[in-house]
Amino acid sequence: MLLNPEDAQRFIATYEQVAFSVHRLLKLTPAKQITRILFTAREQLQANPELLDQAVAHGRKQGFSLDSQALDALGQMRLDRWIYLKDLKSGSILLEHQGQEAYSVVGLTQPLAQITGQTGWVLNTALCPFKGKIICDGIMAPIAQLGPSLKRDYHQHYLKLKAHGRLHREPQTSPLWN
Repeated sequence: MLLNPEDAQRFIATYEQVAFSVHRLLKLTPAKQITRILFTAREQLQANPELLDQAVAHGRKQGFSLDSQALDALGQMRLDRWIYLKDLKSGSILLEHQGQEAYSVVGLTQPLAQITGQTGWVLNTALCPFKGKIICDGIMAPIAQLGPSLKRDYHQHYLKLKAHGRLHREPQTSPLWN
């Protein structure tokens, strides 16, 4: 499942402008690929949350058009290690690496499986609430692929989490953002 295309474009445009501002503020070596710029910026924003306000001020000074809902989402972004288990019609299922919660997330412009090639990965990526959905920023750093036995074990754990109301499809039910 994907985010509405207009909302996705607003989020992406704001995310990119914030990332450019982070790079300029920190005087980081310019990257040629936008993915590398976003990757580095989200790590910096996770480590230094106050940097978002500075990047917003810098971006506005440069005349960037920044979407307030996207900025709010970026302020709540959670970069972490996730278990990418499977895809459903409603979204991709990611488990926290600690195994306490499961999330149904939507992609911005393409399904997660198109980015990774298949399910069953441990990866670093970022989730955030936007427009009533839990979205994945689409930048994934794979750590390890799960073998069939581990994937089966994680699936059983997912079913237990789901049965206990620990599968979150909306930000307001998630302990990440409450």
